[in-house]
Amino acid sequence: LGVVFQNQNKFNDAADMFKKSIALKPYYAEAYNNLGVALHHLGNLNEAKQAYKKSITLKPNQAQVLNNMGLTLHDQGKMNEGLISFNKAISLKPNYAEAYCNKGLTLKSLGKLDDSISAFNKSILINPNNSEAYNNMAVVLKTQGNLYEAIKAFEKAILLKPNYVEAYRNLGVAFNDIGMLEKAIKVFNKAIMLKPDNAESHMNLSFTLLCN
Repeated sequence: LGVVFQNQNKFNDAADMFKKSIALKPYYAEAYNNLGVALHHLGNLNEAKQAYKKSITLKPNQAQVLNNMGLTLHDQGKMNEGLISFNKAISLKPNYAEAYCNKGLTLKSLGKLDDSISAFNKSILINPNNSEAYNNMAVVLKTQGNLYEAIKAFEKAILLKPNYVEAYRNLGVAFNDIGMLEKAIKVFNKAIMLKPDNAESHMNLSFTLLCN
């Protein structure tokens, strides 16, 4: 039932159910992992980290738990610790596309942009349909000034996930940066159509219209 609540984004209810499961079965490693996910979504990062540690203590060498732990450490600003956790997950599961993608984000946060792109490329090699990896890699390429390569990667992310609002917005900014304002306007309008209440898309569109 906790997983059902989690899939419905009812994280308080999910956390309560996982805690009940643990009370009935204190050595249930999976329940601790699921509890950690719910707590992370609730913003209780220290508690999430402790839940993951307990899960790993009960059942070592869980790649998924190490990946989840890495995400929590990343969001706590503990990038180097997060990187260690992602690397451990990958050593246990070398074809773990999601962990490579998360490693790429962490390397980006550490300013290691070339290494970040390598991690995203590895994620894409494992899972060619990983739209998030394409979008994240494009952000790094844009940061490096490789705008045309970034545009191609944003477009690939959108091709794989046509309702990817963040990728549309990022693509619009890239078009804006190279002076292709009409394309930028079209892309921002698409982002707004997909998510009308997204303030950032409206702001980006207004700025581009002023420049046009």
